[in-house]
Amino acid sequence: MTIPTQVNNYSIWYQGNRFIGMADVTLPNLANLTDELKGAGLGGTINMPVMAHYDDFEVTLNFFTVTKEGLNLMRQDCLMIDARAGIQHYDPSCKVTIQAWRFVLRILPKSFDLGTLSVGTKENVVVTGGVTYIKGVLDGVDVFEIDKINMIDRVLGEDYATAIRQAIGM
Repeated sequence: MTIPTQVNNYSIWYQGNRFIGMADVTLPNLANLTDELKGAGLGGTINMPVMAHYDDFEVTLNFFTVTKEGLNLMRQDCLMIDARAGIQHYDPSCKVTIQAWRFVLRILPKSFDLGTLSVGTKENVVVTGGVTYIKGVLDGVDVFEIDKINMIDRVLGEDYATAIRQAIGM
């Protein structure tokens, strides 16, 4: 058994193959869309998740400074970015290993804050995007995929939206 200890390092890529800069990243909160259930026979209210539906997703990238490649995130188009991370694990046999995570996101630009110019400091450029698609890949294996536009909600090989797509003729 290995113990995950920390993010060892990571990088941000545009269209999967163009490095776009140094940034801290806040990945989306994958919160379910819920609806309140109440009525006769229930001892209160329950916020029921709506199967395969999620609240709005957002990604935030805090770049140290603006780069020409990073300016691609200003485009008023659907954009693909990758956040790739090496997660460090500790094995009790005294071995440290790295596990590869890759988060692929399709985003729509929301804001591009150019930050502050001050001598000897980071510019702190903040880019915010609405996320319509996210896929998590662990050591080369797809472990989850959520595609709001195409109604896909796959987790560990099971697509929770299959019956919904069939019911509505997709």
